[in-house]
Amino acid sequence: MIFTRSNNDQLYDMMQSLLPLPARKCDWFNHWTDAVSYLSFIIQQGEGWIVNCDNDCFIHNWSEVQALIIYMQENGYTHCGMRDAGVSPHRNNDHEVMNPFFNVFNAPALKPLLDSIVPCENNIEPYNAMFKHFHHAGKPLYLDAATLSDGISTHLMSHRKTYFALHSWYSREYNSQKQRIDNVYETAKYYRSI
Repeated sequence: MIFTRSNNDQLYDMMQSLLPLPARKCDWFNHWTDAVSYLSFIIQQGEGWIVNCDNDCFIHNWSEVQALIIYMQENGYTHCGMRDAGVSPHRNNDHEVMNPFFNVFNAPALKPLLDSIVPCENNIEPYNAMFKHFHHAGKPLYLDAATLSDGISTHLMSHRKTYFALHSWYSREYNSQKQRIDNVYETAKYYRSI
């Protein structure tokens, strides 16, 4: 199952056009401070492996996502994503925290951990305590990425160092970032076609 908390129908349609199945749009979590409520909600809703994907994250190689899930299942990982520090040049949050633009969650493994999350000292982002708890109580798989020539957008890699998704960032500023984000989407469509 795929979840997104899209607040922009145009971006949702663009993101959805590259996916093999519909993403469940949770558009009532539409403020940046709702991130932890949204993540808790989708983990509670999930019955197995779930994919979290922002509306400005364009997955161009779904087979790599499937391979990633199989790898996680075979090796006991509870969740994966890109570190929110040290990978993208404009993200310096915390090395134990994953940015929630793309994640795979083993919902049955993580549901029991939701009740024991405690506040953390570094609360730059509302999801920090959750991911720090998952880091210590679960088994995280951190994904690497490269930054595109625009200096902002992220090209995410799987466990096999294969690129599979492009994240543009700044979806809430789509009107002022439209050309750049649309270019990222077009690039994702190109990668999907080859």
